[in-house]
Amino acid sequence: EAINSYDIALEINPYYHDAWNNRGFALRSLGRYEEALAAFDKVLQFKSNDYLTWNLRGNLLLDLERYEEAILSYDRAVEINLDYDQAWNNRGFALDNLERYEEAIISYDRALEINPDNSFIWFTRGVLLSDKLGRYEEAIVSYDNALQIESENDELWKSRAVALRKLGRYEKALESCEKALQINPENPRVYYSKALTYSLKNDLELALETLQQIIQIDPEGCAEVMKTHPDFDNIRHDPRFQALIQ
Repeated sequence: EAINSYDIALEINPYYHDAWNNRGFALRSLGRYEEALAAFDKVLQFKSNDYLTWNLRGNLLLDLERYEEAILSYDRAVEINLDYDQAWNNRGFALDNLERYEEAIISYDRALEINPDNSFIWFTRGVLLSDKLGRYEEAIVSYDNALQIESENDELWKSRAVALRKLGRYEKALESCEKALQINPENPRVYYSKALTYSLKNDLELALETLQQIIQIDPEGCAEVMKTHPDFDNIRHDPRFQALIQ
């Protein structure tokens, strides 16, 4: 219905860029990405220096997994407004998807120079450093910066715990898990992280106890992780562990 209204507006004035813009939003909400892209392209015909629309166009191309084209749109956005942190962040995300990780870090860093209080960018940067580049110390710094802004985020504490576990700093990892569980005691991913840490520490009783808690929270999803994750190798042949994964 909204699109029908915008279409009537555009029949009256086909140069009304706000109507094209709003039409693009509505189409994107319906998952009609190609049509939305055409609407945003119309906006840019009339307002070629609208950096917000260039950013929106990039987001649509992300939806379509056309990452190279998305980067070109973000490049145009930051060419017009060098201090537009959202475009730098989104550009980093597109580069991450193309496995151009070092370039992605540069984009995230540029976004954080502009807006150092954006906890989500610090988090995203930390995940890339940890999961894709194995630079765990740097990832922890990113998570710590995010937690200074948003201390009640259980996923941040969980991700910090993972990086600490990878460094063999098991006690610190468990402390981060406990922080996460204080915030959200129903997050199964935190229990997984906690159980994996106990397994690597050879605290088999505590690992099994934690796995019992996972089964109560996430009975369907836990078995596959337990069957395949290499950090459970320490306890894999324990009969109690085998009973849990049946």
